Amino acid sequence: MAPYHQGKALAVDFWDCAVPIGTGQSMCVPAGCFNGVLRTNEWGPLDPAGGIQAKLYAPGTGLIKIFELGNAAGEFLELTRIRSLGRDQREEANDQALRLDGRGYRFGGPAYAATAHAVCQQFC
Repeated sequence: MAPYHQGKALAVDFWDCAVPIGTGQSMCVPAGCFNGVLRTNEWGPLDPAGGIQAKLYAPGTGLIKIFELGNAAGEFLELTRIRSLGRDQREEANDQALRLDGRGYRFGGPAYAATAHAVCQQFC
């Protein structure tokens, strides 16, 4: 599978790449066991000392695990709990995300200003 760009903003020294390593894997984390998992390896070409992270994504759930390859003391995250939000909680989370996006345009500088605005998909 071919590598791809996840994000590239050279004006602020940001460039992230990834390559899919495998699909259809099974993986258990504290939140449960998942099938059909996609694994990617991700790195920043402008930050070679940053290493390579493995990220695992489960269908219908999203990111379930992150670990740094070759560095047992590196970043390590696992999904520990899945919580469903009620309608009011989803509306509040959406409102907060839109407020944060607006703040990004006020204070985030030119790199943030060049990005597309967040769009309310469901509750607006």
